[in-house]
Amino acid sequence: MYGPDAEADYEMPGYAAGLTRVDVALGTHMHSKGFHKSPIVFGAFPSLHSAMAFQVCLFIWYYARSKLLRAAGIAFVCIQWWATIYLDHHFRIDLIAGATYALISFSLMYPYIRKKEHEFLSARLRGDFTRGSTMGMRVFRGFKRAEKFFDPCR
Repeated sequence: MYGPDAEADYEMPGYAAGLTRVDVALGTHMHSKGFHKSPIVFGAFPSLHSAMAFQVCLFIWYYARSKLLRAAGIAFVCIQWWATIYLDHHFRIDLIAGATYALISFSLMYPYIRKKEHEFLSARLRGDFTRGSTMGMRVFRGFKRAEKFFDPCR
């Protein structure tokens, strides 16, 4: 039965979409059989693939000083978007909505991030190692090269 009064039918099997091309190329059924067993057969709006990739890019742009790292962040988003469209997992509007979701969440969290950075730097200037160090710095305390690697202020 179809129409507005029809009950939702969740019995349809999952579909691997573009990943079936990988199965054909490799001569396997790994993706097809794996997606058919999935209890979640419907896509998501907005695309969290897009949101996560864009969020990573935003943080790279916020923290990285290197133009190469920033270019890598943009490349990561572009490759992620290309892959999700090529494999028929999302539409363009899903990706744009995911990026918008990431941008809004980053904008809402930005004041909190700045506050925590200020607290971190203040503790660092006071010599408070517990509050002025990252987990990596605490784990590798005494190993100068490793400690320096995890130091965001170096």
